[in-house]
Amino acid sequence: MKTINQNTLPLPEQNQLKNFNKDLAEFRRIVLGTSQYYTSLKDRIKYLKKGITNSNVNSLTLNEDISKFENKSKPLDIKLYGDAILAKREFETLPGFVGSLENIVGGTWSQSSGATQTYTEKLNKLKVDFKSIYD
Repeated sequence: MKTINQNTLPLPEQNQLKNFNKDLAEFRRIVLGTSQYYTSLKDRIKYLKKGITNSNVNSLTLNEDISKFENKSKPLDIKLYGDAILAKREFETLPGFVGSLENIVGGTWSQSSGATQTYTEKLNKLKVDFKSIYD
């Protein structure tokens, strides 16, 4: 990511902004890659379930594995993407992990000043929180 129109910033702040953007872009790449991998796993599970219901094969062990995955994936979905069920019924809900990260990206693109302290603190907090999600 490159911030345009940063000519008004002093040189130390330009370097700080470059470092922040580099750090943000690398972390975003990791988070979005993890999200994409997780989505592909959920798609595979969906196709496995469809195959089990359409076939005449007794696959009790596979059904148990699928149900274990689905039980583990529900809290992970809420952490990554927010609570969509609550968002349907409420006026406003907190964004999930991916939404919070994309809010930082959108905020840095919409300004020409340096990286704010709020964005820096939020990015550091997201990095700490991502370890548990990634595990």
